[in-house]
Amino acid sequence: SAAVPVLPSPPPVSSAGAGSETSRDAPASSVGSSPSPERTATSGISERTVGDRDAAAAAAAARERAAAERDADELAINETIGAYAQAYTNLNAAAVKRVWPTVNAELLRGAFEQLASQRIAFSGCAVELRGLHASASCSGTARYVPRVGNRAPLDVSRVWEFSLRKRVDDWIIESVK
Repeated sequence: SAAVPVLPSPPPVSSAGAGSETSRDAPASSVGSSPSPERTATSGISERTVGDRDAAAAAAAARERAAAERDADELAINETIGAYAQAYTNLNAAAVKRVWPTVNAELLRGAFEQLASQRIAFSGCAVELRGLHASASCSGTARYVPRVGNRAPLDVSRVWEFSLRKRVDDWIIESVK
């Protein structure tokens, strides 16, 4: 920010000039078209202060919009990951393909046919946004019951690593590890 110059004090009014109006004693508006230095400096400070306040308000509004957009993106990502877990729990390859368009649905359908049931439950996900891309690391459990052989439920704790991409209205999964 620029330093504001210190303006000299106006000259004192002498008693000899009392009662008579000279150009020195006249109001600034009647002395010519240019404002006094004091008025210019004060106006400049006010305009700069208002400009600074406007800029600060605009910056605060931009931060609020960015935070709201980030919150909306994180919510949408969590919904996509939740839909993935629900589709796996339902053994529904078509539903998985809706949130993970590049998955080999035929291969997944074959794998689902080998299971009597399955349940995917995430205990927590850490999401990292990078513009139109995101990653999510989700810990949780997979419980499944094979269709053939030992039908005792198997519980596996694991971490899923998701890579996601934003489309116009939603987020989709690009890969899962």
